[in-house]
Amino acid sequence: MWDQIYNLLGIPALSTIAAAVLVVTLLVLIASGKVKAHLAAIIALIVANIITIAIFTMPAHMSIRASLLGVVVGFFPIGCIVLRPTSIRSRRWC
Repeated sequence: MWDQIYNLLGIPALSTIAAAVLVVTLLVLIASGKVKAHLAAIIALIVANIITIAIFTMPAHMSIRASLLGVVVGFFPIGCIVLRPTSIRSRRWC
């Protein structure tokens, strides 16, 4: 079992900056206009995994599983919206 420590680096500001790097990465890539949003999200996901494994010492398999869970949870509402017209005809709902 992995116990999450919120102030891992000893100084709250450094721990907050380490956690904010992925959000800043995503926003800078999107704001630059050189990277499409879906590619920026994939890059931010990779950066998030690197940060959680290297800085916050989360085991790699747990970090990857958490990322996959986030992808599934993020795509489920989108799938319901896209599949809604077919579910109306068949009387099944998401």
